[in-house]
Amino acid sequence: MTGVFKDAGAFTFKQHENVDTTSTITVYHSELFVAGLKFNLYDVMANIYVVNGVDQLAQFRTNLGG
Repeated sequence: MTGVFKDAGAFTFKQHENVDTTSTITVYHSELFVAGLKFNLYDVMANIYVVNGVDQLAQFRTNLGG
C-alpha cells in the first residue's frame, strides 16, 4: 500500500498503558495477495482497478483514448 498521511493525530502517553491514536491517510496504490494470488489491485494515478483478474476500468481508459 502506498499513501500519504493527511492527519497523523495527537498522541497521548500514559505510563504503563497502550498508546491510542487516530490517523487519516490517502491511499494511492493498494494490492491484495492471498496465497500468492492477486485478488485486488487499486492504482489511482494509473486509473487501474482490478478485482479477481478483471480490469474494472478497461472501458473507461478506452473511452479516454488510452
